[in-house]
Amino acid sequence: MIATRYALPYAVYHSPLPVMSLGLDVFVTLSFSSEISAKGMEAKGIENAESLIAAFFHLTGSGALSGATIAPWDSTASSVDFVGGPASNATWKVSNIRADERSIPILAQLFLITHSDFPITKIMIRGGLGERTLVALPATDKDLGIYPTVFTKLASRVGISPDLSADVIVVAHFASDPTIAQKEAIRLKIEDWIAASAIGCYPAPPHRPDFCSLEYDGTLDFFQAELQIGFRNFYCHREALYGLCNSLFAVKDNAPEVMRIVIM
Repeated sequence: MIATRYALPYAVYHSPLPVMSLGLDVFVTLSFSSEISAKGMEAKGIENAESLIAAFFHLTGSGALSGATIAPWDSTASSVDFVGGPASNATWKVSNIRADERSIPILAQLFLITHSDFPITKIMIRGGLGERTLVALPATDKDLGIYPTVFTKLASRVGISPDLSADVIVVAHFASDPTIAQKEAIRLKIEDWIAASAIGCYPAPPHRPDFCSLEYDGTLDFFQAELQIGFRNFYCHREALYGLCNSLFAVKDNAPEVMRIVIM
């Protein structure tokens, strides 16, 4: 079941599943309230929303949203483009997206940040602009299994402590010592996940997405084939760490294979 833990103040509809995992184009349309339909305010609302869609795009590109069945190195999107819209509607096209369907609530919840200053009445996530058969995104009280999980075929390589604090340490063991160029490829994947998480892509109810964040000092510590990363004030949903694991696995073609990830 694809659902949100939030009582969203706007309606959310999406095309019948699957829609995000097919490697096709997806159109995201926001309907703003008449309060910001005036020129200037509407432009600022669109700018605000576009920055959030860009964060979601980079999170997808990191491999974090691959979920159980899509290989992280195959999970991506090729571009995001504003395609306009009539009146107070604004539409973006996310091209060739291949992500777990549980990325739908991540995207829908993210616009709570926009809504606080530029009220939204409806969001549509569609496989085509002419799609008329839409499904309402339901709410759930379930707190686990709401965000994309670790890629099943590699999940046995991941160990996450059940007693995480606000200071999180991640240790990844590679099959061999990465080269300088490979370390840079690893850094880019991880920092895309970090930036999206810090913005609020993995909120933990009842907190707003922009409350949920983490602190990172910009340092990746490599000790031969071992990588250590530390995060302070980790206030994201625990399942954000599934995305980090997928991002690490996603460097498969540009770095040595990740053999083990331990998060404590």
